[in-house]
Amino acid sequence: MRFLDRLRDFTRLVAATVTRVLLRVGLVLVYVVGIGLTGLAMALFARRRFAAYRRRADGYWIEAQGCTPTLEDAKQQS
Repeated sequence: MRFLDRLRDFTRLVAATVTRVLLRVGLVLVYVVGIGLTGLAMALFARRRFAAYRRRADGYWIEAQGCTPTLEDAKQQS
């Protein structure tokens, strides 16, 4: 009986170690492949995809009407 208990404990230890190793290797592979493919796709398609959204030379900023940038106004608005 003692031998069987030791064998069971050993197989549990081996199974737990193999599970930990496989999970870590699998997570690293999924992370590297996922981030790598995303980065590659962005490098290939980002220039063409976002070329339509380039900023104008004068920008898109619109000045607010009726506001003054004074410290007193800032205190009242916050």
